[in-house]
Amino acid sequence: MSVVLQPILVPVNGEPDIILSAARDSPDELFVFLDMALMEKVPHLREAPAFKMLLARLHNAGVSAQRLTDRFGAARSTLRRWGRALKSGDMDRIRDAFSGQGAVRKVTPEIESYILDRFRDLYGHCRDYNKVIRAEVQR
Repeated sequence: MSVVLQPILVPVNGEPDIILSAARDSPDELFVFLDMALMEKVPHLREAPAFKMLLARLHNAGVSAQRLTDRFGAARSTLRRWGRALKSGDMDRIRDAFSGQGAVRKVTPEIESYILDRFRDLYGHCRDYNKVIRAEVQR
């Protein structure tokens, strides 16, 4: 079985020898090659974390931000933010950079998980479970 790949991004003028291709029968998946070696497959979906991280790695590797913007529609400032977050290695910064626009969440994932667990424990056994959970979270 042969797969026909269509190049999407090819190196120019001193950029790294990274080639992005898509298969005709699988347009929602990008194949990332370094020279002739397949490095990875990532979803070709704008909101997929793997896709965002690929663009950040390409930006960090020296692929022109203008070419990435023209081909994939991500703003240069977004590419820069994603690239800096990956370089930092700070998981909080990476999570914030790749989670999209908007205000910082008031409820952390840990607190949300605690609330769900307490709700399951208290629902049906406690009349004012809402007040109990709020008081526990506030403490």
